[in-house]
Amino acid sequence: MDLVVLVAVLQLWLTSKRRLPAYYLLSASFVFLLVADTAYAAALLANTYKTGSPLDAGWLLFFVLFGAVALHPSMVGLSEPMPQGETKLTWQRLVLLTATSLVAPILLAYQAVFDEHIDVPVIAGGSIVLFLLVALRMAYLLGERKVLERRLEFQAFHDPLTRLPNRSFFTERFEEALARSERMGSKVAVLFVDLDDFKEVNDSLGHETGDGVLVAVAHRVRGCLRPTDTAARLGGDEFTVLLEDIEDARGAVRVARRILGELRAPVVLGELEMGVSASIGIVLGGGTRERLGDLLRKADLALYRAKSRGKAGYEVFDPGLENRITL
Repeated sequence: MDLVVLVAVLQLWLTSKRRLPAYYLLSASFVFLLVADTAYAAALLANTYKTGSPLDAGWLLFFVLFGAVALHPSMVGLSEPMPQGETKLTWQRLVLLTATSLVAPILLAYQAVFDEHIDVPVIAGGSIVLFLLVALRMAYLLGERKVLERRLEFQAFHDPLTRLPNRSFFTERFEEALARSERMGSKVAVLFVDLDDFKEVNDSLGHETGDGVLVAVAHRVRGCLRPTDTAARLGGDEFTVLLEDIEDARGAVRVARRILGELRAPVVLGELEMGVSASIGIVLGGGTRERLGDLLRKADLALYRAKSRGKAGYEVFDPGLENRITL
């Protein structure tokens, strides 16, 4: 139990950032408890302990200070939960965990060498408890590492603002979808979505408002797709959509119309309400090995044609666009 109290004291000193009066009272009470218990154990070994000795004052001070902590007004602030920091497995922590796990066997060896009475149940029980505590701590560190790995993996393949996949993830999904389309004899479609006059939003209302618009658009675009489809943000106000298992351009056009319909509803950000529109370029692929860059270029050509016809429209790429449009 004193080991547990010692860990609590160390945790209090290492993690607490608020030095309130209750903090010092609680620390002092734990210190008096540890000192009294240590002195009591030493007195028992030397067979010098007597009831009413001065070391009893240590326990008395512990209870008095502990009660004062509970009654002190600053206890409210001390009991507020603190944000959990990221735990790192350093060499110091590893040495401390190893030393803790060796307390029981070292004590057993000490008693055996000096031919003292060996209290097997106590040592065995303590050893089991200590090993379980170390194992739980290692499991906790392992769980934190897994969470960190998943977080880093998500950050590597997703846009931090909209939480949509980024270009790297989209490229990987495109290659997988193209391979499936070749096996099944189907097609894929790539939609290039670009917001109309988005620069004016940033210039007139600020980048924070622009970020809110991008998040809202990303949510609406994603809501128009099937679970097998993929929406991604390439950067700025440019989004791409990958549609799998498409028979012809009509399926992609239906999705484009659905997206444009969802974007017609105004975006509400607090007390601000604004209209948003987008233009969409559509290109079909599949059947033969194609590069994503080529399809994105063709979708961009179709997008350029759609914008030239006005806002909130779409255009399906056809080979004649490469000859009619001069970039």
